[in-house]
Amino acid sequence: MVMDYLENTIQLLLILIALLISLFRYINSKKHGWLLTVGFFTSSLLSSYFWTAYLVLMGDSPNASDFLTYFGWNVSYFMLLLLTVHVKSQEERRYFHPLIFLPIPLNAWFLHLYLQFGGFLNNIYQVTVCTGIVCSCVQSLLWYGKQRRNGARFPYIITAILVYTIAEFGMWTSSCYDGFFEYLYYFFSFLCSASYLLMLWAPQRQYADLGEETAPIDQSIQDFLKISYVGLVFVCSLGGIVLGGWIRDVLVRNANVTNESEAYDIISVILFLISIVIAVVAVGIMLVVYFEEKIAENARLSEEKQVAERSNAAKSDFLA
Repeated sequence: MVMDYLENTIQLLLILIALLISLFRYINSKKHGWLLTVGFFTSSLLSSYFWTAYLVLMGDSPNASDFLTYFGWNVSYFMLLLLTVHVKSQEERRYFHPLIFLPIPLNAWFLHLYLQFGGFLNNIYQVTVCTGIVCSCVQSLLWYGKQRRNGARFPYIITAILVYTIAEFGMWTSSCYDGFFEYLYYFFSFLCSASYLLMLWAPQRQYADLGEETAPIDQSIQDFLKISYVGLVFVCSLGGIVLGGWIRDVLVRNANVTNESEAYDIISVILFLISIVIAVVAVGIMLVVYFEEKIAENARLSEEKQVAERSNAAKSDFLA
């Protein structure tokens, strides 16, 4: 149980740190890869906060539906799939090699193993999306291996995503067995947590080769968004645990068995809603930055159009 607390707490803290850093880097730049990275960490937070906070409060895993428990993680896998497609060049997307399909039969065996433990639709979705991610990553790595002598850049983001996905499959598979595999589960879990830091470093390294673009958003607005979100994350994270503890200590103590179960359900819902609030505000900040960029871009295009019109008018006057 101590390892469960340590594993989940470390994972949650790293997700929070990675979310804040990736959000700040998106605010400071125009790179849409950071936008998808923020989406990944935001989605992961939905499930990680819910799971970890419930474990801290109740000393057990959440007794909730698969939708409530795995919703955030399932969205995060889809965000990773979008990110793998986004960072690829046209040549990478068109490249074909038979080894691209190598993960499919292996993951089909994994799916057969996972279905023995229930969660039919959830397992099919997770394995299918993660198989698409792995195949896409293998395609990029094979293309790089063929084109590296021609100056192709190393796919840092793709490599980080592949490490994370392999760690996820390692966690899922080792959790299906007992004995030695229990220690193997914790190894893959900590590898998964370390891959969050790798996924922060990879975009920074990959975009360093392309040059950094400064976002056309006022510095004071950037600072306000950053400070506000850090405060919100801190208040909501601790507030959810305090509120859940109050429900556990006060309501459950004076309830019968039936109401005790209902109180536990209330704790699950409250923790999930708090994680939703944290995620929604992050999405709101991303939208603010995105539309600020669009407004600045439209203003620039309008100014260029006016300059061109004045230039054409001057030429017409000269010819006249």
